[in-house]
Amino acid sequence: MNGSLRAACAVVFFSLGQAAALAQSLAVTATSVRIHHIGPFTGPLASANNESLAGAKLVFDRVNQAGGVNGRKVELVEIDDKQDAKLTDQFAADLITKKEVLAFFMPRTSPSIQALLKLSEVNGVPLVAPQVGPEFLYDGQQKTAFTVRASYSSELIRAIDLQLRLGRTKFAFLTSDDAYGNPLLAAATKRLAEIKLTPLFEKVDNRNANTDAALAKFLAAKPDVVFLICNAACASGFVNRYAERGGLTQFVTLSNNSSNSFIKGLGANARGVIVMQVVPLPTSKTVGVSKEYAAAALAAKQEPSHAGLQGYISARLLVEGIRRTGKNVAAASLMSAIEGLRAFELGDFTLSYGVNDRLGSSFVEDTIISKDGKFLR
Repeated sequence: MNGSLRAACAVVFFSLGQAAALAQSLAVTATSVRIHHIGPFTGPLASANNESLAGAKLVFDRVNQAGGVNGRKVELVEIDDKQDAKLTDQFAADLITKKEVLAFFMPRTSPSIQALLKLSEVNGVPLVAPQVGPEFLYDGQQKTAFTVRASYSSELIRAIDLQLRLGRTKFAFLTSDDAYGNPLLAAATKRLAEIKLTPLFEKVDNRNANTDAALAKFLAAKPDVVFLICNAACASGFVNRYAERGGLTQFVTLSNNSSNSFIKGLGANARGVIVMQVVPLPTSKTVGVSKEYAAAALAAKQEPSHAGLQGYISARLLVEGIRRTGKNVAAASLMSAIEGLRAFELGDFTLSYGVNDRLGSSFVEDTIISKDGKFLR
């Protein structure tokens, strides 16, 4: 699989120990379990993706240092899809054909997850903790993706309603022209049509966004609020260009831009940007899982972040699922184990699943970036 394949931290899940199980998946051996992450390690999303994975590796490292899961260590394999869903599909299909995959862990970008979901549904391979929240993961039809976060549409509707309560009625949307942005633009348009409002909008390529048209349109229209439904590079770049031209508005974006790298990209224009969140404040002194994560992150010289906490929660789920499979670690047994987590308490944050329930959490809250570049509730 060429240089895109990189072995990362060791986090071996449990192995089968039985010949039949070994034949089912080469990802499981007598001493380790390999979990695969296919995501962007080059391009505009690389920093945010690495930030999330760094949080997950805090769990994997701790588990491995203690001897692994049921005596087996966990190995996380990272594959760079360069934010290209066609590459995602190729890499995943190859792994499945060669029986080298047990689960896909924390996939990122809606188009790539859409490609993975098609393969996972046909082949019975679980998608554990997708980083993002496209609506197709929450429609009740898919059976193989287990989410740890609320959907994008839940975030967006809450964000719109907040702005309406503040008396703002002139809305503009900068949206990616893909499986992420298009459904959300439709949801926003529908919500605003209910109160007879029609928003401005402009679509961009999320992989290499040219925001010239949006900049000219929005500066002329002077909207009360601009919703940034695109990746961190696109969103921060637009905010900075808007400010350079003297534009004033309230910017709002979703949890895919909740990383520290997004704040750094905004620079002096970070203050006042609203960012929706799907996990608690990572520096909270009252939320148990936040305190646990922050302590681990600081010990590893990582800066705590929402993205890192989401990765940490995701890894906690995966490790618990593996632990509950016992000796029979296989794709089907892993899915059954996670289904059995009716109320997995991580410390003031609960994930809950069932046979027909893949939505682990519906938590959503809004934060605002402070003058010193911190997320505030």
